[in-house]
Amino acid sequence: MNDQIRQLREAVLLSPDNTPLRIALADALLGLGFSDEAVEEYREALRQRPDDPSLKLGLARAFHADGKTGQALVVVEDLVRSRTAPAKAHVFYARLLAGMGEVDEAVRRYKRGVEEDPSAVDLQLARRLGIEATPSAAADTDPHRTRSWDPDDEGSDVVDGRVRA
Repeated sequence: MNDQIRQLREAVLLSPDNTPLRIALADALLGLGFSDEAVEEYREALRQRPDDPSLKLGLARAFHADGKTGQALVVVEDLVRSRTAPAKAHVFYARLLAGMGEVDEAVRRYKRGVEEDPSAVDLQLARRLGIEATPSAAADTDPHRTRSWDPDDEGSDVVDGRVRA
């Protein structure tokens, strides 16, 4: 495990109620591929801030990265029902829907997310959905932006509204 994770873990042990610190640990774990551990940290942070939409989105992403797409869907579907759902939640939901072959709904969710916040753009997902999108500086620098496609879908694209391998 790298030094950043080790230091964050030590800091969280010293200050377990410091939610921003725990979020930093969860984000770092997820970013380095330790998704199962990230799930636990996001869950703990949600115990401290149960209504925080960014934490719910982080948990959904961690579930998905850990191969638990069903659990990711449960979390993100609940999240996008709220008027306060971040635009990136709609874009992430679009990614999950596309992975299940629900392309029309994925396109709707993607467009909604990007209309609400242009920095939520995900060029790779837009391309796969057959949506023309333009990059924004914020999208290129946001560490929480979804950047990877499900490895099982790596060779598929959407053509005429259908997923093609």
